[in-house]
Amino acid sequence: MRWLKYFENEGIIPSFVTVAAGIGLVLFCAIVITLCTLPLGNARSEPPAAVVLPQDESEEIDDKKEQEEFEKELEGSNEEEPPAKDFPSKAAEPIKMTLEQWKKETEKGWEELLVEFESEGISVDLAKKRVSVKGAIIRDKESRRYPIEYVIVTEGGNTHEAMILIRATPSNLNAALLSIGLEAGTSVIYRKKDPPPPQEDVEAGKTSPYEVIPPAGTVMKIYVTYEGWEENKHRLLEDLILNLRTRESLERVGWVYVGSRFARVLLGRERTLQYMADMERNIAALYLTGYGNTIFDVNTLEGIDDSVFDVNPETAPPMGAPITLTFSFDELK
Repeated sequence: MRWLKYFENEGIIPSFVTVAAGIGLVLFCAIVITLCTLPLGNARSEPPAAVVLPQDESEEIDDKKEQEEFEKELEGSNEEEPPAKDFPSKAAEPIKMTLEQWKKETEKGWEELLVEFESEGISVDLAKKRVSVKGAIIRDKESRRYPIEYVIVTEGGNTHEAMILIRATPSNLNAALLSIGLEAGTSVIYRKKDPPPPQEDVEAGKTSPYEVIPPAGTVMKIYVTYEGWEENKHRLLEDLILNLRTRESLERVGWVYVGSRFARVLLGRERTLQYMADMERNIAALYLTGYGNTIFDVNTLEGIDDSVFDVNPETAPPMGAPITLTFSFDELK
C-alpha cells in the first residue's frame, strides 16, 4: 500500500475527493431541475371519452368556411337550420344529401343504383317504404372485454364491438333509405351547462358539466329475420341486445335515422369530401359519441355509456347465422 501513502503524503487524494464532490453536486442539481420540469399530470379534469368539445373561435371560423365550400360542391345544399353551435365540432354543421344530390354526385341513375343494391344484398320496397339487407351474426355471446358499441357494421368497421355484419356499402344502404323518403336527423349533442355546476360536484360524480340532448329525427324499426327461429321469424333488433344494468333485453326504443354526414378528410396530401359511414364502416350505433358518423343511433340516452350493452345470448341467432335486416316504419309480420 506504499502507493496510497505516497498519494496521501503528496496531498493528491484530497484533490480527488474535492473533484468527486463537485461532480456529485452538479449531477444532483441536474436531477432536481429535470424533476421540476416534468409534467405532473393534467391539472384540469377532462370530459368523458364520449364528449367532443367545441373548438376555439378561430377553428370554428375555419370550419364554417369549409362548410360553405362543401355546400357549393354539393349544389343545392339543405335549407334546414344547422344544429346548435356547441354540437361536437367535427360534426358542427353536418352536410347531408338528398337522393337526387347523391345520384348527381355519384353520377348514377336509379336503375344503376338498383343493380348495385342487388349485388350487395340490398332490396327496396317503395310501396311499403322498407329497405332490407342481408347479413350475418358475428357474435352470439357476451364479452367481458368488448361490450357492443356498433351493433351493425360492414367489413372494415368495429367488428370486435359489433353483433351483425353486412356486406353492403354504407352509402348505398343510405341511398336506399333516402329512396323511401327518409330525411337525416342529428346525433346526440353534448352542451356545456350554463352556469356550470360546482366543480366539486363534478369531481365527486354527483353531476355532469354537460347537458345531453338526445338524437333527433325519424325513428325507424329494425327487424332481424332468421329462418332458424321456430316461432316469430321476424324480431326487433332490440330483443337481441342485452342491457347489462337490468340483465334484460334493450327496451324497444327504435333507431334514429341520422344519415351519417359528409366531411372533408385528409387523404394523402389533399382534403376530399367523404361520406363518413363509408370511411368508418359502422352502420348502427349503441354508443352515442356525438360525431354523427353512423347511419342510425339508438333512441335512448343510455347510449352515452359505452359499457351498457352486449349480445343477449338467449335470443341471438348462433354465430355465423345468415340473417336479413329490415328497416321499416311499420310492424313486420
